[in-house]
Amino acid sequence: MRPLSFKPKFLIAITTIALSYISLAAPDVQAQWPYTTNKDPSSSVEVGARFFDRPGDDLGVGLAFDPVTNEVLFDSDQATSLDASTGVDLRYNFHGPRTGNKWEFRTLLVNFNSDSQAMATDINFPLLPQVRPEEIDYTYDSRILSFELNTKRAVFPGLTLLAGCRFISVDEDAIFGFTENVDTIFGPVTVTGGQSIEAINSIYGLQAGFEFNFPICQAIYVSSVGKFGGYNNPTRVVSTTFDSINGPETTEVSKSTGTFVAEIGARVNYEVIPSCLTTYVGYDAMWIDGIALAPPQFLSTGVSAPLGAVDTTNTPFIQSITVGAQLMY
Repeated sequence: MRPLSFKPKFLIAITTIALSYISLAAPDVQAQWPYTTNKDPSSSVEVGARFFDRPGDDLGVGLAFDPVTNEVLFDSDQATSLDASTGVDLRYNFHGPRTGNKWEFRTLLVNFNSDSQAMATDINFPLLPQVRPEEIDYTYDSRILSFELNTKRAVFPGLTLLAGCRFISVDEDAIFGFTENVDTIFGPVTVTGGQSIEAINSIYGLQAGFEFNFPICQAIYVSSVGKFGGYNNPTRVVSTTFDSINGPETTEVSKSTGTFVAEIGARVNYEVIPSCLTTYVGYDAMWIDGIALAPPQFLSTGVSAPLGAVDTTNTPFIQSITVGAQLMY
């Protein structure tokens, strides 16, 4: 997928201004909605479980074909989609000791994995054109770790602005393994081999956003959040080809690029114990534009394409259902 058009330096400037405004200039509105309990405790801890899904590219580009029927045995959507996964979302909210601003520290951890297999006689496999495998095994793993620290200031009853810094690590592994029967002067020999790609992204920068709470009744309220930021992203791609005859051969390339991250979410909250314990269920979505994913690197590094290029023209979409609880004290 082609990346969105954006200016990282412009986004960094905007989030810097927002951070300064929220920290120093914006008045802190303490008023609450007239028939709701206090949503501004001294401190709170949130523990959430998030059930993730990351769809594939939906391009349907064939990667492995049956040599007789030309049927697609494995395509780009299978190569880039990830099975449902469970992640952990932890948050700690507190007041600053001097300015009185509200602060939030948040960490998010999720691990995706997917396995696929294609079998036929002499598979047409353009990614490794010099082999005619009988079987292909594909494994794709993606690990996302996020830390962020935001300062918050209420500017209107129910509306809070936020700004802060964020670090996101996206570390992916994709491995193609094949089995090929080769005729030699000594008789048939079974050769195993393949190619592995590790794509490492270390995304860091500033972000800005908002939170909005709207009461439904005394114990139930709806909340929403939106955040965006422009980040620096030094990427690194390690490619290794291997087979049972020649052994492994590894190459490494790197690239620094700008990355745009946007995140939105909405929740329905229920106060089990007013001003003490709240449970919630919600939906979150995240776009990361300008990132090195592992599967596209098969086309730009290794034996099937020239070395020295890192493909960062990817925009994965990650969505999740969230359930959790918030303890206020």
